[in-house]
Amino acid sequence: MKLYIMIKKSNRQEIKNLAKELIFSSNGITRREIADKTGLDVRTCSSYVDELLKQGLICEKIPALNSAGRPPSLYCLNSGKLLFLGIVLRTESISSNLIDMDNNVVKESRESIGIEDESKLRVINRIFDIIDDCIRAFPDKRTAGICISVSRWLRPPLSFLDTFEEIAEIVFKRTGIAVFRELPINTITYSIREENNDVRNIVLFHPGKVIELGIMKNGIVPGNTLSLEHELSHTKAERSGELCYCGGNGCLEHYVTDAAVREMLSSIETEENKGILLEDGLERKLPGYRKLADKLSEYCCLAFEKLYKTYKPEILSYTGLLPEIWEKAVGKFNKTGKIKVKFICLGRVDTTYTAALTASYKAVKDFIR
Repeated sequence: MKLYIMIKKSNRQEIKNLAKELIFSSNGITRREIADKTGLDVRTCSSYVDELLKQGLICEKIPALNSAGRPPSLYCLNSGKLLFLGIVLRTESISSNLIDMDNNVVKESRESIGIEDESKLRVINRIFDIIDDCIRAFPDKRTAGICISVSRWLRPPLSFLDTFEEIAEIVFKRTGIAVFRELPINTITYSIREENNDVRNIVLFHPGKVIELGIMKNGIVPGNTLSLEHELSHTKAERSGELCYCGGNGCLEHYVTDAAVREMLSSIETEENKGILLEDGLERKLPGYRKLADKLSEYCCLAFEKLYKTYKPEILSYTGLLPEIWEKAVGKFNKTGKIKVKFICLGRVDTTYTAALTASYKAVKDFIR
C-alpha cells in the first residue's frame, strides 16, 4: 500500500477521499488507524466512517473476543453488496445497465421515447422510475453510484438548450446516491482503462457526424472536452483548403466527418462508379477510391500527431472510419519509430454499459489503490 502523508491544509472532501482510499484498499482497518494515517482526531474520522456505513459503501467486521477483551472493529469495502447504474439519454431513447463490482450486468432496460418531445419533468420522473426499479429488484444490495450519460445532441452547441444541465444535482437530492454526468464518448475511456490494466492516459478519436474526443488524463476526464474537440476540429489540414466558419481555412472537420467523406466521394463519382460506397470501391481497388482512402489516412495521421503532442496518451483509440484507413494512418504515424503509444481500433461499444462502468470508477474504484 502507498505511504499516506498527512496534508495539513487539506479540505474536507480531500480528507474524506483519503479515508475512502484507506478503507477501500484494505482488508480491514480500524478507526484509530484511519485517524493516525490522516492526521485527524478519532471523532472526526468516526464521523466519516459512519457516513460511509450509512451509504452502504463499507461494512463493519467485529472481531471475536479474546483474552484481552474485544478488539476494535475493522472496516472495509462492502464489495459484495455494491451495484452501479448507468443511464443514457439519447434523442430517441432512455436505456440503463446495472452492474456489480465484477462488471456483470444484473439488470438492463431500454425505452423508446422522444426526449426532445417530452417535458423535462416526464424524463426526470422516468429516470427516478429506473432507479427505483433497480433498488426494488435488489433489496439486499446498495446502488453506490449513478452515471447519467447525456447525448451531445441534447447539449449545446448541438442543442439550443442544455435541458439536463442540473440532472446530477436533481437525482442526488432525491436519492442521496452519488451521481455523475458525462458524455457517452468519455464513458468509453473507462472501458478502455478497464480492459488495459488500468491505463490512465487515454485519447479516443471519433470522426462521425462531428469530431468527437474521449479524453482521460491521469485517470480523470477533463471538464472541458467540448472545447478540446473544437480545437482539434479546427486544426489546419489543408493549407489552401476551403474557408471555414471559424475564420480559418482547411479545417480538419471538413475532411474527416461523415458529411465531408460523402462530399469527397461525390466529387470522384463517374457514370461507372455512381453510388458505390467507399468500402466497395476499395474492395474493387478503384484508383479514385484508393487515392481518397490514402488522403483520409493522412488527415487521421495529422489528428494522431496533434493528439499525441497535446496529451501524451499511453493509448490512442479510434473508431468511425474503415479499418483500412486507420491501418494506413497508424502506419504513417509509426514511421519515425520514436514514439511509443498503443493504438486500439474500437468496434461497436455499448455506451449504456460504459456509463455503468464509469459510475463504478467514480464512486468506488478510483479510490482503490
